[in-house]
Amino acid sequence: MNKLYSEPPIVEAICEFRFSSDTEWDLTIPGLVYDRIKEHFPKKSQHQIQNVEIKQEEEEIKQIVNLDTRIAFSTNDKKVLVQLGKRLLAINQLKPYRSWKKFNEKIDIALKALLSIVEIKGVQRIGLRYTNRIDIPGEYVKLEDYFNFRPSIEESLPKVVLSFKLSSHFLFADERDVCMVQFFSKPSEKKINSFILDFDYYLRVPQSTESIDSLGWKNEAHSQIEKLFEGCISDKLREIFKEVKR
Repeated sequence: MNKLYSEPPIVEAICEFRFSSDTEWDLTIPGLVYDRIKEHFPKKSQHQIQNVEIKQEEEEIKQIVNLDTRIAFSTNDKKVLVQLGKRLLAINQLKPYRSWKKFNEKIDIALKALLSIVEIKGVQRIGLRYTNRIDIPGEYVKLEDYFNFRPSIEESLPKVVLSFKLSSHFLFADERDVCMVQFFSKPSEKKINSFILDFDYYLRVPQSTESIDSLGWKNEAHSQIEKLFEGCISDKLREIFKEVKR
C-alpha cells in the first residue's frame, strides 16, 4: 500500500469470482469446500440472494426474478465470509480491515480449496470492490477541501446541496479491466457529514483460465484501486484517517 492509515474508512472489501456456464457445478461443492477451509472459516450459514434478469422476447421486455441460494462460511468473529453460489465464489472482509496481505491470504485459501475440487473452464467475471464510509464532523462540508473526485457546482447554482451521487468508469490494462468509482452522500446524524466512496474494479471481458492469472490480476486490481483512492482524497482526509508516516 502506498500509504497506511491507523483508522482506514473501509467498511467492506469483496473479491468475487463468477465462472463460465460450461464449468460443471453441483450441490456437493459447498460441503467439499467447507471440509478444506473449516479450520479458517468454521461457522456455517445459508441465505438467498434475489437476482433480477431482463429478457426481451419478440416485442416484449420481461423481468425475471431468480432466487440464488448461497452457502456462507465465516470466521468465529464473522468478520470474514466465504460465500458459494452457483458458479460463484465471493470473499467478504468486514470492518476492521487490516491489510491487503491478510485479505488476500483469505481469498487464496478459499480459491485454492475450490480449484482443488472444480475444474474451472473459464472466468466470466472477477471483481475486487472496496466500500469506504467517510464521516466528517461539522454543519456543512466544503467538498473541495476533502475530495478531488466530487460533483462540480457552477456559480449560478445553489451552494447548499442536500444530497448527490457521482459515478465514473475508468479503463485499465489496455481496456481489459474497468473500475467504477461511485461517490455519494449518506443520511447522517446532526453535525456529521457522511459519504460513501466505492471502488468496483472488475474484468471487462470474460477470459479463459489460461489467459488470466487470478493472483496477478488481484494484485494489479488492488494497486489500481489504491491509486484511485489516493487520487480522490485530500490531505485533510488523510489527517482524519491518521496516516502512518513511514
